[in-house]
Amino acid sequence: MPLAPPRAFRQGLLSCLLNPKVGIFFVAVVPQFLPEGHSVLGTTLLLGAVDTMIAAGWLLLVVVCAGRLLRRLRRPRVHRNLERTTGGVLIALGMGTAAETVAG
Repeated sequence: MPLAPPRAFRQGLLSCLLNPKVGIFFVAVVPQFLPEGHSVLGTTLLLGAVDTMIAAGWLLLVVVCAGRLLRRLRRPRVHRNLERTTGGVLIALGMGTAAETVAG
């Protein structure tokens, strides 16, 4: 069952805020872009806002594309063909592994 948009947003925001990689990234990358003689706080906040806008744009693009792709993937014919294709790939991988085990 899909989440309501406000709840999904809160979960994503909380996940990002609690992710230590975001803070580590900023501590490691942002200092090299801070100009001398200017407000460190102001420039850091500006760079954070730019990063936030880029990330939001990217994630919005991912959501829109995933929604469109999901509608196509839910069609019965597409679903059936995907099942057949992945089943065939798994069988081929299993046969390859079996042949390698017997030959080796």
